[in-house]
Amino acid sequence: MINKSKAILLFISVIAMVATLYYGNVAINSNKEIIGVKVISQEAIDSLIAGKFVNQEVFHFPLLYDGNMLPYDWQTNTLYIPQNMNKIGFRGEIASDYGDLFFSDNLTFPFSGVLSNVSDMPSKNECIRDNGVFELYLINEECYVKYNVVFTGLPIISLTYDDYNDEELSWTGKMELIDPYHKDNSFVASDCSYRVRGNSTLAFDKRSYNLTLADKKQLCGLRDDEDWALVAGIGDNGYIHNKLSYDLWNKISKTNKTRVDDTVNSEFVEVFYDYNYVGLYNLTEKIDKKTCNLKNSDYLYRLEERMLDDESQIPVGDNVNPANYPIKCPNLTEQHVYSIKWPKDTTAEDHLIINNFEKAVYSIEGVDYNYATSLLNMDNIVDTRIYSNLICTIDNWQKNAFFIAPKADNYKLSEIMWDMNETFGDNDAYQFDESFITSTDMDIPYIKRLYEADSQDMSRITYKRWKKLRSSIIKKKKIKNMAKDMYDTLCNSGAMNRECAEWPELIRPEWTIDNVYNFIDGRIDFLDDYFREEYERYN
Repeated sequence: MINKSKAILLFISVIAMVATLYYGNVAINSNKEIIGVKVISQEAIDSLIAGKFVNQEVFHFPLLYDGNMLPYDWQTNTLYIPQNMNKIGFRGEIASDYGDLFFSDNLTFPFSGVLSNVSDMPSKNECIRDNGVFELYLINEECYVKYNVVFTGLPIISLTYDDYNDEELSWTGKMELIDPYHKDNSFVASDCSYRVRGNSTLAFDKRSYNLTLADKKQLCGLRDDEDWALVAGIGDNGYIHNKLSYDLWNKISKTNKTRVDDTVNSEFVEVFYDYNYVGLYNLTEKIDKKTCNLKNSDYLYRLEERMLDDESQIPVGDNVNPANYPIKCPNLTEQHVYSIKWPKDTTAEDHLIINNFEKAVYSIEGVDYNYATSLLNMDNIVDTRIYSNLICTIDNWQKNAFFIAPKADNYKLSEIMWDMNETFGDNDAYQFDESFITSTDMDIPYIKRLYEADSQDMSRITYKRWKKLRSSIIKKKKIKNMAKDMYDTLCNSGAMNRECAEWPELIRPEWTIDNVYNFIDGRIDFLDDYFREEYERYN
């Protein structure tokens, strides 16, 4: 016989299940309302618009979502409404001062070609995932306007502009964010400027942008800041490699003894530019003084590229401070171009720290291991070695990495990586490369030089740290779950379908999430043996 407590729990469970079904599916059917707008039959709408003319001037009839302008794509006449996929039922209200709003009971799923009826619509989250398109009518006494409406599971950033500089590829205008996941900052607006960023995206119509707000704002739960990057994800197959790499490094770095060596945080968003849907982006923090918690006496260097004999990569021009770039050092096997990102006012002497590092690790006479390691924060360097071997990053060996030298650490250098799209088996040919799984040549060049100088010590401290990380962060299931959660978010939000439709030339069909899973399994198995055998060989 079921006791009273169990009976109550069973009753509550049944009620919860019914409520979920009701609010996820039936609420729309029985209440005939979506986000504060009545749902009526197409026949009823046809009757209401009979004798009225279609007004195409939609900008004369702004629609407000919880009092804020909605993102709008003029080419497809589509309004986009972000929704929290973790909440039951559609949230928010849409309204207009220019007439009455009605949803037709017609519902279309364009990617599957299915025509449906709101009464038969699947759950809210299935509708979001499958890009269900609703028909919204604004009707007044004289005319009517018909909109398409899409619900998305990602935050949306809309960029508009008042002025454009063709030479600098920059704009001044306004940024508006709708974010259903952060209640305190669900609607954020700011005057802004933005410009095209990165050389790799210049050849594509889909561009990455540096975004500067008029004042500091917290966006998508990230830090309070005015400087942001909107990364287009070109070359980031599956769109998860950058974020997965950043998040994994931050988990690792938080467990070492380095004062600060975290990299950026980022979140997925969809972007509109000048009332055009642009697609899926990574809203990313910048690596700067704030990221690295730097003081006025600290240094932040950016590795720009490898220096050639003629020093041709060092920028010239009225806006370039020569003191921000190094002078070529003699008697080195190779040297790199670094810019100084902090402090702002620099002299040639401010390159002394990074030049001493280059001389120590790239001297043609070989590496003085004790001296070289005295210039480096070795807790960070060992983690960097493990990390670069784990994710197989090769794109950052000669560029796009940052080094910090805090005074509090006696100016010892720590590395912070950036721009991590070619990772987890994706190479510059935009296809998964299984040879990376068993590659023994994944050490960053300066770390390789350290290893060759003292294989005994480097193998010892690497293996010790590897075993500790394997017991906590570097677990196959944990990292695969990180990748799965990100990929599921992109697919379930509907953004991946829209991205593939908007930019088919950027999609590499040979990429699959299973390739990433297989890489993680195989690479961790390989490194278990590799680091152990390396340690046993030299110790």
